[in-house]
Amino acid sequence: MAGKTFPRLEKYWLNRMDNFLYTRLPADLPGHSEVSASACRESVFEPHLYRKIDDFCQDNKTTRFIFLIAVLQVILVKEIRQTDLTIGARVATRHREDLKNL
Repeated sequence: MAGKTFPRLEKYWLNRMDNFLYTRLPADLPGHSEVSASACRESVFEPHLYRKIDDFCQDNKTTRFIFLIAVLQVILVKEIRQTDLTIGARVATRHREDLKNL
């Protein structure tokens, strides 16, 4: 992103994120900064469901990651009863040097 576009977009998104409210989830434990094994859940999809998810993603031109984030968002909206919900990912694959520190 060259020129004046990047600083403008960076300012816009930093502004947008500055007003986010953070919600503690019911599973959050006070005083623990590390995730324990007991706080983790692993789900395994049956092969036929996995294929259906892949087909859905392909038909809708999206990725499994975005699909699963959307599923997580639906679950969290029901769990915390908050409809305006933003989910962030700590890691983003950034191949461009000018975007690595975002």
